[in-house]
Amino acid sequence: MKRLSPGYLTLFSMCFAVFLIGVEFTATNIALVTMQRQFDCSMSTLQWIVNAYLLTFCAFMVPGGRLGDIYGHRKLVIIGSVIFGISSAVGGFAPDSTLVVISRLFQGTGAALLWPNVMTVIFQALPAEKKGFAIGSVMGTAGFAMAIGPVLGAFFAEEFSWRWIFFFNVPLVGLIIFLARRFVPGEKTIAGESIDYVGGGILTVSLIGLVVALDQANTWGWGSLKTVLILSIACAFYVVFLFVEKKVKDPVLGPEMLRDRVFVLTLFARGCNFFGWFALLFILGLYFQHARGLSPMQAGLFFVPLTLSFGLVSPFGGKIIDKVGAKIPSVSGLALLALGFLWLSFLTVQSSNLFFLAPLLMIGTGQGFVSAGLAVLAIGTIEEKKSGLASAVYFMVTLVGGILGVAICGYFLGKLASLAVLDNAQKEDFLQSFVLSMHLCAALSGVGFLAAWRAYGIWERFKAEGAPAGGRA
Repeated sequence: MKRLSPGYLTLFSMCFAVFLIGVEFTATNIALVTMQRQFDCSMSTLQWIVNAYLLTFCAFMVPGGRLGDIYGHRKLVIIGSVIFGISSAVGGFAPDSTLVVISRLFQGTGAALLWPNVMTVIFQALPAEKKGFAIGSVMGTAGFAMAIGPVLGAFFAEEFSWRWIFFFNVPLVGLIIFLARRFVPGEKTIAGESIDYVGGGILTVSLIGLVVALDQANTWGWGSLKTVLILSIACAFYVVFLFVEKKVKDPVLGPEMLRDRVFVLTLFARGCNFFGWFALLFILGLYFQHARGLSPMQAGLFFVPLTLSFGLVSPFGGKIIDKVGAKIPSVSGLALLALGFLWLSFLTVQSSNLFFLAPLLMIGTGQGFVSAGLAVLAIGTIEEKKSGLASAVYFMVTLVGGILGVAICGYFLGKLASLAVLDNAQKEDFLQSFVLSMHLCAALSGVGFLAAWRAYGIWERFKAEGAPAGGRA
């Protein structure tokens, strides 16, 4: 029997960490009603139970990637796992909703240390001709985890207790730590480099402000003083961050990374891509339940062609990337996404449920190709010693794009999403909001297509000339 190479064992091991992070995105949501009844908490508290994880995950990802580059990615994987495990246990034993929110904040922090370093470990474990398969496998695992999360959450909440959604993570964390120590090779630390704690802190405050403002804008009002003030503070801190980065010896984001045209264009394409992906995940279930009167279980079935095609295509797309390069799968995937969203924009009251099958398969398939292709290009264009940071920035932009998509589409819906029952006129308004959202998602997927096409053009030209791959100024 042929033994797996060390690289594949590393990939297999780290996919457990990817599964852990992905499940936590969706498993807790299904138990919110149960928590509300037990703790008698407000809707605002329930929102924070969901969003606290996303907030710290996004805010601390860049510092987490930088720490891994300097002190070793395996070490940060283990530290992140420990934080995730302890906070999960605290959440499981929490006597009130406040402690649940706090535990979710620390879960997000652990995930922020885990994700960029897991991605870098996987990216470095396999040879160049297998990187597409590696990234595709990761994305497929993440998609499967996010799809099965609600099922696991519902099982624990109904058969045992919502607390087991948190307790489930603890043995899984133990397994991840064991596998990391066993199959992830140790690394030399980078001598002579230090952490820019001031710059990292300023960037973190800026990101927290941005995420909070976008997340709460539909509740507070986009033109409200609170929203405008927090967004202004976030922007001001980012400007200060850029100024500070020019003055320090070892900046969080080196100027060479910000001048890398391939990297920046790829980030832009990914932000446009995840705007549509998150927006669809947000609005699709609401549409089926509010405008079509389906139950949560019935509405969930419509996600099967979307998530299943994404999960199955991601590893396959990775293999194609290894054979023909990332350009064709990436731009083809973005084109499929644009066409799928455009198809959905023709939805009418008379459309049957079968109308959704083809466009959802197109979007899931396109997402499977795009996720691996853009990640390979973004991380591969940056020097290897900063691959953890590149991975962190890439996925931070991914999350911000997704958060913005949910916020904008939530704005289109207005108060319709919070109504338990809609009359015919409100159902028509909901449909128009859905159609408008799909038009915007299609347009941004097209813009992402153009950005990715340009990025690959620069990459190929500079590679042929033997110049720096990113075309840095």
